[in-house]
Amino acid sequence: MFETLKELNWTLIISLIVLSALVSYAADRIGQKCGKKKISIGKLRPKYTSRIISALSGMLIAIVTVALLAAASTEVRTAIFSMKFVQREINRLTLDLDKNRRTLDDTKTQLFESNKQLAEKQTDLATLSQEIEKKQKENDEITALNKTLKEQTEKLKGTLGKVRSGKIATFSGEVLAQGTITSGSVNSLNHLIAALKDQARHMISERTGTALSKVPAPNISATSLQSLKGTLAKYPNKRFYARLIAQDNFVSGEALDAKIVFNKSNLIYHEGATLKTLKFAPGTERQRAESIIYSNLKELNRAAASRGVLRDPITGNIGTLDSENLFEVLGKIAENDKETTLLVLAHNDTFTEGPLKIILQVKE
Repeated sequence: MFETLKELNWTLIISLIVLSALVSYAADRIGQKCGKKKISIGKLRPKYTSRIISALSGMLIAIVTVALLAAASTEVRTAIFSMKFVQREINRLTLDLDKNRRTLDDTKTQLFESNKQLAEKQTDLATLSQEIEKKQKENDEITALNKTLKEQTEKLKGTLGKVRSGKIATFSGEVLAQGTITSGSVNSLNHLIAALKDQARHMISERTGTALSKVPAPNISATSLQSLKGTLAKYPNKRFYARLIAQDNFVSGEALDAKIVFNKSNLIYHEGATLKTLKFAPGTERQRAESIIYSNLKELNRAAASRGVLRDPITGNIGTLDSENLFEVLGKIAENDKETTLLVLAHNDTFTEGPLKIILQVKE
């Protein structure tokens, strides 16, 4: 309320009050003077003439007052001469304001929809970018795989050519040599390494027909050798087996790269242990007996593998059987006119690294 009072044009209001009082006083004075002088207009009596003069004087003074106020105040001029125009302008501006507000609301709605669509497009773009990145990654993997396959194909072609020409001495993953060691002795480790290298040289010499003196010792991977040393130091007084494995196909005349594969060596079968017992009917034919023996030896091979005896990486075999022992046993089975009991025995103590040497014995 006080704020509204402060905003009023008190100067104009006070001026109008004072000016109205002055005008009233002046009009009254003029009327009185005209009445005393008995002034008459036409046939009118002085009393009426005085009233007319008072009214005209009041009108003239009011006009002059309004003119002076209009000249002195912009608000008065506006109120007198431009009020209707101002009102029309206010109405027009109000309509424009309402229209602009509606336009603004529509624009906000459109902007909201546009932002929503933009967010959806950005989400779609991000998803598409991820799919493109994924496809690009898959394409890179396929390209790398194709390159690897191409290299392997070329390598296999070269290997196949060497195999056909008889130049391959050992194959990748083939066991070149094997030995055992009890951890705790550096001299034992040096002796094992020397023995493995010597075994590998003898095998290559026999396969290629090269003089042993001309066969170089294989290059053993330093990483695998260091790993063996660390394990032996960590587990003292434990028996370990060590296999020297070819890392690549070895061609006569090239350097042989190999690595050592090792693990703990456990006793699997004691010497003389009965591994299987087979029964043969009287007069079983030699070929039939041989088929039965080989079938059971395959089962024994799987049983030994399940107990921990290692297979040969190339052949997959575990055991060995002396051919003379086999032929002797087959002869006895074929000649025997009674039921024959055949024992399959472990020829010696067999450890994890194998091989499992088998001896066949006819039970008397």
